[in-house]
Amino acid sequence: MVIRLIDRQEKESTRPGKYDYNLILDTNDPRSHYGMGVLRIPKSLRKRLKIDILDGITFTKNLNGYFGWTIETDDPDKVCQALGIPTGHPGIIKI
Repeated sequence: MVIRLIDRQEKESTRPGKYDYNLILDTNDPRSHYGMGVLRIPKSLRKRLKIDILDGITFTKNLNGYFGWTIETDDPDKVCQALGIPTGHPGIIKI
């Protein structure tokens, strides 16, 4: 499964290639609800965001809503379930 967090501001800046981060769907994490999993933040981004897992509120209100970040994935339904947000969210893009 491909899950990439895309920083749109960085993508449009002069730093090509420094804007996408691979997320990991972890269904064994104790913070996972009903086995749907949590999205783990890569170590390279944890310090910047000050979180180790991505939840729906952080993504929809802050990263997507305020900064315009998106998630590109081959399974948007599974990503939405892990985030606890409705399927079809415009910030989740199928690739």
